This record gives sequence, structure tokens and C-alpha cells, in this order.
Amino acid sequence: MRSVAAEIPKNSPKNRRPVADPKFIVYADPEDPAALHALGLVAIRHGHLHHELRLALKTSLRQKPFDATVRETSSSLRERIGKLAKQRLREGPALVKLQALLGRPKRITDRRNEVMHSVCGRNRGDSDAQLRADDHTWKPFPTVDELNAWAAEFTAIALRN
Repeated sequence: MRSVAAEIPKNSPKNRRPVADPKFIVYADPEDPAALHALGLVAIRHGHLHHELRLALKTSLRQKPFDATVRETSSSLRERIGKLAKQRLREGPALVKLQALLGRPKRITDRRNEVMHSVCGRNRGDSDAQLRADDHTWKPFPTVDELNAWAAEFTAIALRN
């Protein structure tokens, strides 16, 4: 396994940003099969929610834009739905309710993205996988219970519960 040296002097020309928590890390995966299973559920259930956003856009446009939205991100779909709703609903309680409904998928998708798009590694000699956060610190990998809760939340949002 290739090691990643996260410790570069702060004033080095190779690293203009200081490393917040310097450690020597090697790439690693979580070793717990239940964590990997739960992470897979999060990914699959996010796909379900993403499809529901595409269906909501279809309903809003009163046509079938599936070919046009194949590779659109959840963020851009939520934005398009919000713009269409603002045009149709104008300011009022219905628009505010829809904006609140669109906020739920954003929050859970942001949490999912933190895990899916972070570097996963561990300290040499440690067995616990960690994730590199946006601020370059290392934080614990989510627990199986947290991942299962996220998967359930994706399902609840997609099924509008």
C-alpha cells in the first residue's frame, strides 16, 4: 500500500496551505464488513433519492427530461426544481414548504458527500480507518449505526415520509 505523507513544512513552496493535523497516513478501507455494507446502502439509497429528484423535475416540467438529466448532480436538480417552483408558486407558504422539503435532501447528501469524496486512511500501526475532512484534519469513519441511519433517512426522504 502506498503511503501518503501529509506532513509537509508549512512554508514549503509545495504546500501553500498549512496541514491542520500532520500525520503519516496510508490509504485504507474500513475493515468492518458491516460498515462497508452500510456504506453501500448509503450509496444505493442516495441513488433512489436522486431518481426521485429527477421525477420531481419531470413533474414540474410536465415532460420527460430523463435524457437531459442523466448526469446532473443532486444539487443542480434541487436548484432547477427550486427555480421552477419559484416561477410557478411565487412567494408564499407553498414555496416555503417546498424549499424546506428540498433542504432535507441537501443536508443528507452533504453528509454522504463528506464520506464518499474524502480520502480514507489510517495512521501506520492503527487499524481504525479515518476520513480526511475539508479542513485537512482526520476524523473517525462514521459508525455502522450512523451509516444505517443515513441510509434510512435517504429512503424516508425518497418515499416522502
